[in-house]
Amino acid sequence: MELEQMAKDLVRLEDKKGKLDSDLKQVSDEIDFLQSEFVKFMEDRQMTVTSHIEGVGVCKLVSQQFPRIKDVDKDAVYNKIREMGEGGIIKTVESIHHKTLQGWVNGRLEKNEVIPEGIEIYTKKSIKIK
Repeated sequence: MELEQMAKDLVRLEDKKGKLDSDLKQVSDEIDFLQSEFVKFMEDRQMTVTSHIEGVGVCKLVSQQFPRIKDVDKDAVYNKIREMGEGGIIKTVESIHHKTLQGWVNGRLEKNEVIPEGIEIYTKKSIKIK
């Protein structure tokens, strides 16, 4: 393959990728909007699950928690986690990976255990189709 052809192919593929990225963003925005509308629809009717929908399946309203340690409370939260005997989730650089924190918090919520003050929890509701 010659240099000129490789350059042309690279430009063509980068253009194609840019278009696909744009299309993906648009579809993602449409999904987010429809998810939001679907959640609102089900919440307004106090529904948590639908009956089987032909060609789709069962739609279920689910909640997912996204915890975050407030910057001003980090040291206090880390100390409290250590006091709880869970210091192993803290990295040596005084941080906790977001997925580790999410799993730890979700586990405690499932067991109705205390979440230390200084941890904020954002709950996102969405529709899962099975």
